[in-house]
Amino acid sequence: MAGQIIKKFSEINNPKVLINSIRSLFILKATGYWQEHYVFNKKSKVKLNYLLGLSRADEIMINVILPYLSVYFELFGNQKLSKKVLQIYNEYDQKSDNKITKDVSKGLQVEGLEKKTIYAQGMIELYRNYCSKNRCLECEIGKTVFT
Repeated sequence: MAGQIIKKFSEINNPKVLINSIRSLFILKATGYWQEHYVFNKKSKVKLNYLLGLSRADEIMINVILPYLSVYFELFGNQKLSKKVLQIYNEYDQKSDNKITKDVSKGLQVEGLEKKTIYAQGMIELYRNYCSKNRCLECEIGKTVFT
């Protein structure tokens, strides 16, 4: 599959088309046995439509595929595609909701930015390293807000 992704990355120039094309590789419909089971031999109460849906495909793309491609293109000296990875990362809009990014964007009064991956990743990082650990005064934002 890595070859397929690299090929798409090399051939597709429209960022939105590229994102959707790669994202679609990871969205898997549930069929047969898996439409009724999360776990072996235990029937689910509701019918399952997808094994991997949009939000999981986004997570794979953001946390695995884009970092992998960034390193891959840097190692093999392909500056053009390396820059394209950064462009895609900057333009990537997440389709799924995330409670952490919603709460942080609301708290920072930057609603709407939580859908942009580059901001969402930053919000998650801030939350995990500062907010959830009550380390507000160690965070540059917290210092500004609370002093």
